[in-house]
Amino acid sequence: MPGDRDDEICQKALELLSDLCSKGEVQNEHCLDFIYYFRDIARPRYSDSGEKTVRSLL
Repeated sequence: MPGDRDDEICQKALELLSDLCSKGEVQNEHCLDFIYYFRDIARPRYSDSGEKTVRSLL
């Protein structure tokens, strides 16, 4: 699907930008936003029941 390809390209661009920001090769006021956003989308998502299970363990 074309949308999947666009998502993949955006994901790669965000990964590259986040990497460059974290290495200090790019200095921009939005670098932390890119880094945090990239980390957030890489975090595994839990279903409602899975999330409740994880919370009960804490």
